[in-house]
Amino acid sequence: MTAILFALFFIAILFFFIKKLNSGNSSDKKSNTNHKLIEITNEEMSNLKDEDVYNDEAGKPFTGILYSKATEDSGRIQCEYKNGKRDGEYTEDATGEPDKIFRTKYYKNGLKQGAETIYYEKFKDGRSLKSKNKYDDPSMPGELSKMMHQLTEKHDVMVKRNYKLGLLHGKWIDYNWNGGINHEINFKEGKKDGVWKLYFQNSMGTGQGALKKLSIFKEDKHISSTYYDFNNDEISKEEALDDEEWGGEGWEENESMD
Repeated sequence: MTAILFALFFIAILFFFIKKLNSGNSSDKKSNTNHKLIEITNEEMSNLKDEDVYNDEAGKPFTGILYSKATEDSGRIQCEYKNGKRDGEYTEDATGEPDKIFRTKYYKNGLKQGAETIYYEKFKDGRSLKSKNKYDDPSMPGELSKMMHQLTEKHDVMVKRNYKLGLLHGKWIDYNWNGGINHEINFKEGKKDGVWKLYFQNSMGTGQGALKKLSIFKEDKHISSTYYDFNNDEISKEEALDDEEWGGEGWEENESMD
């Protein structure tokens, strides 16, 4: 009898905690869907700096979503705020295409935190560009079909860089329209640090080009740079820059990239 009473007591306690947990989750969901919204002009939104504190109509630091409607020159922009500071996701739609996102970035207490991504095309409904633009013609010879696929396939991401407490931190990758990497560089707490790679662009911008320049940085100091020709053979800096077809060197040793 004692064992049965103990089991019933345990079940009652467990039921109480489950109900409490579900109630808490419901409150969280309700609070998340009831964000306060304030609309400002696109110009006002564009002029706001990351460090600016935004106050509501009562003069208090704003918590909620600040947004501006689309114009002829810009897509809709919205940003989450907490206690007057940017905190959460910042999203900018593509100009003239409300079903696509142009840029996303994230903030914590007014500072960029995490990835900032600029897109060639990113559909809000989750459609994949790679499948949308895939060239598939079974009547075409394999090599020609592959070439056409390279010419027509688009890549979602244009640029992706990472931040920590408002400073560049981690990889910054720049892509061509079809997915090849133009450059891949690294930062550590706002300073150039690690391996930096610059690549040639193939004809018509398709695919991944060969390595063009490799630099090493340590705490913002340039350590070394190595240059390569179109055949991936090492050449001197003078040989590279004297060749008009080789093109620019991508970055100067002391250049600021932010």
